[in-house]
Amino acid sequence: MLEQTLHNEFTQPIEVLRNKKAAIFDWDDTITQSFHFWTPIIADFIESEGYSRPDHSTLRKAWGKPLIDVFSHLVENASPDIVDRYSSFVPDNLEIQPVEGVVETLQRLKGLGYILGIVSSSSRKHLERCLGRVIPHDYFEFVQTVEISTYKKPDPRVFDSPLAMLHSQGIQNSEVLYVGDSLTDYFASRDANINFVGVMSGVTTTEDFISAGLSQEFILRNANELFQKR
Repeated sequence: MLEQTLHNEFTQPIEVLRNKKAAIFDWDDTITQSFHFWTPIIADFIESEGYSRPDHSTLRKAWGKPLIDVFSHLVENASPDIVDRYSSFVPDNLEIQPVEGVVETLQRLKGLGYILGIVSSSSRKHLERCLGRVIPHDYFEFVQTVEISTYKKPDPRVFDSPLAMLHSQGIQNSEVLYVGDSLTDYFASRDANINFVGVMSGVTTTEDFISAGLSQEFILRNANELFQKR
């Protein structure tokens, strides 16, 4: 039984969350403000490597993929160690902030008894620029990063391990919701036969989601709209 949690005008889950037992989240631009934070740094790095600085449109088209694929899109004949060089370029103490209000939203979900998890195409090091600093590790029962899975979105098999874990607890696909900001998130969850909500806190627009087949009712401005005013 889901228990009542914080007294707040946004404590009522929206319809798609009802009868769900688990909520899995993408990371970049769903939990954290990634695109506008990271793309200038990526552009600076590419320029420091002697390449032309990519413009906003080019960065937007490359965004949402694992880093090696991002650089392959942005840099012709990118060397295999370009991700390692980029990691050295970025200061270790650089800390990314979550989407405004999302920490409280995660807290509400956890307080209501939902099992929370992350399935991301980013690295563990990347997540830990926020996870464990601003967002507690123990909010999430599992965190799957690019190092863990041999599959990447939009391949639905990216959910094999998280779903197996949830199935072992008696939770079925119909009781799982995935929240993401990109079309690859949508395609992966759709083909894995789990419910999906698209958020516009990244670069994907309402029109992009609708053109891909997602109904308007499953498109939110950000993850905070998983709750509605009472």
